[in-house]
Amino acid sequence: MSKKKKKNQHKKKKLQNLLCLFLVTLILSFAYIMVKEKKLEPDINELTASYISFNNNNVTDRLTISNLKVMPDIIGKSTWNKSRLTIPITGEQNQEYEIILSPTHQETNEEYIEIYLEHKKEKIRKKMSEFNNTSAGEKIIYQGKIDHSNISIYMWISSKYKLKKDHNSYEIKIRSR
Repeated sequence: MSKKKKKNQHKKKKLQNLLCLFLVTLILSFAYIMVKEKKLEPDINELTASYISFNNNNVTDRLTISNLKVMPDIIGKSTWNKSRLTIPITGEQNQEYEIILSPTHQETNEEYIEIYLEHKKEKIRKKMSEFNNTSAGEKIIYQGKIDHSNISIYMWISSKYKLKKDHNSYEIKIRSR
């Protein structure tokens, strides 16, 4: 091989190595940013079960709402709010039930946590602090009778909250009364 060809091959190999190093660095940087910014974690509505059973109270029969955002009420009560769940309520007709909310990680004062429930034509909006507590310190956010319909639960942090964004996570369970 001539010197010119060897030199061109050497330059080509060097360029390929440099390009490969650049791509690896780019991929690793992107992965680091995604993990650091928690973009790989689910944002909200982490369903830990496909339904909630009335037959037991196992952890697998709970739904989770997490990473509540600060927002004005008009957005909190709308479909723009990603911290919402719609739960089908099924079981024996007219059986009484209650929906229980328990914090798994709460850093924000309850005065700033807003909850909005829709069930048929009934609409309830309260601060978390306004709901009754159970003996275990959970919140009873709704009581009703099974009528084979859906209930929607929206949660957000009031726009009056001026401190840094805290992490908040809540489990929702349904139990018969």
